[in-house]
Amino acid sequence: MPRIFQQLTRLFASPVGVWILVGLVLAGALGLRVWMAADNGFPTVDGVFYLEQSRELVHQHHLSYSCFPPGWPLLTALPLALQDQNDPMAMLRAAQMANVVFGSLFCLLTFLALRPLLGCWLALLAMALLAILPGSAVLARGDLSEMSYACGLLAGWLMLQKDRRFLAGLLFGYTYLIRPEALLAAAGLGLWLLWRHRRLPWTYALGVLIPVLPYLAFIRVTTGTWDLSSKSVAVQLSLEAYPGWRYPGLVWKNLTLLVPLLWRMIGLPLVLLGLWGLVRRPGRWLWMLAPLLPVPFIINPMAERFWVPYLPFILLAAGLGGRALWELGSASRRRLLAVGLLLVALAGQGLAMRDDVSWYRAKSESFHGLKQAGVWLRERVEPDTVIAAYKPYTSYWAGCRFIKYPDLLDAMSLVTWAQNNGAEYMVVNVHVVHYLRHGLDHLLIFPTPTYLQDKVELVQLFKFDDTQHTTAIYRLKN
Repeated sequence: MPRIFQQLTRLFASPVGVWILVGLVLAGALGLRVWMAADNGFPTVDGVFYLEQSRELVHQHHLSYSCFPPGWPLLTALPLALQDQNDPMAMLRAAQMANVVFGSLFCLLTFLALRPLLGCWLALLAMALLAILPGSAVLARGDLSEMSYACGLLAGWLMLQKDRRFLAGLLFGYTYLIRPEALLAAAGLGLWLLWRHRRLPWTYALGVLIPVLPYLAFIRVTTGTWDLSSKSVAVQLSLEAYPGWRYPGLVWKNLTLLVPLLWRMIGLPLVLLGLWGLVRRPGRWLWMLAPLLPVPFIINPMAERFWVPYLPFILLAAGLGGRALWELGSASRRRLLAVGLLLVALAGQGLAMRDDVSWYRAKSESFHGLKQAGVWLRERVEPDTVIAAYKPYTSYWAGCRFIKYPDLLDAMSLVTWAQNNGAEYMVVNVHVVHYLRHGLDHLLIFPTPTYLQDKVELVQLFKFDDTQHTTAIYRLKN
């Protein structure tokens, strides 16, 4: 037995052994993500807008202007094209297939990106951490763009490290089509190249511009204005909602919510090591964190997923910080110090993960009534049929158009608004009425109040033991 142990030790200490371990971690990451994706059958509200773009691209060969950029829908269009367009699950499964691949690739790219700077073993630890981290793995069950965006950033960084400037620029340029904030990293690294080599990095700049310029022209043609991104409307709305000195208050509030999410996800020791590494070992890798800067400036619920694409570089900072501390120790105590730092970091990570393991099974935004309503309507509507609702879940399952309820005070006003905007159906959900649109309350009275009977007809009611999911469908009368 000791001899076998010695042979295994020598094997895994060799380059071949390291790649065997990388393969095992990658296989585990892939298996976990496949299992999590298969266990979820509900889209997210933002994901619905992305998926609708994919459906339009595949089935109508058209890309409409949206505040949700087209890079992610373009990537999910390929798996969607291979599926049955009559299957309401097809769009969600296409996004999940892509996220399973990108989520696993994210782990591998992390290892490749960190290995030159931290060495094989720390890079492998970072890869393993991201493979099992609930905040990272949970993104594979959904339909959002974080994993493709993260892979774009990492792939661009890797190509730049190999001095493949044109390809690096091309990758950063396309990543901008997924999330426009990627342009901050691309621009910062371009400035670094200009400063370092004292000449314009024109091949890098050309690579960035190839995807960017056509999209800027698309925005110009569809909106009549020049803009860097369709998402800039979020900044405008934030400024309008928080005018003057209220806007810094929004930024501060977002920061106080966003920053603690990081140590709740990876543990306080790693965060502190990362801060130390940022101070002691700064480098051009810091530009990869620049896209985080706009997050607090926009009205948006702060969430762990905002941190996930940047975790490889936060872990890089932690590794550099740990190495800087290790170098401060005497030669005789460095091994003990390294073991101590590793144990403290892993303990902090373990404590952080303990609170998040439920994410492996938890389903986000699982609105059963809205899904059943959409599936029921699917056989009764056309693609141009308009459904009035608070969120686009029902229209997603029905395969038709959606308009969002405004914040009006009473049911009659909302019915009149729906009629004036061409809606054929109104979807009324108990959760929405109780928490979001109180004016719909009279549409949850059965039979329908007399004063509304000339305006609407109840055509279907889905009841649940958990009454929050109870959902009514009304057909609007002409």
